[in-house]
Amino acid sequence: MAIEPNNEKGYSLRCKGADEASHYIEIMCSQHKARQVIIPLNGWGIAIYDCLKKRNLKNIDIVPIRCIGEKLNNWR
Repeated sequence: MAIEPNNEKGYSLRCKGADEASHYIEIMCSQHKARQVIIPLNGWGIAIYDCLKKRNLKNIDIVPIRCIGEKLNNWR
């Protein structure tokens, strides 16, 4: 899921795997001129984070966050 904080728009797509999700994130960042992606390191987030790092995206800052559970409101 991608969210535009100032416009409160969200985008989501069900992906078949982490590689497809990382490709989708790259496309969405390009379309919306996003320069930062925040990836929770739980569940599929770890695999998606690894795929994004392997893509070596020069214009996007990939920020990992650790969560205490499945809800993102429990950030550390």
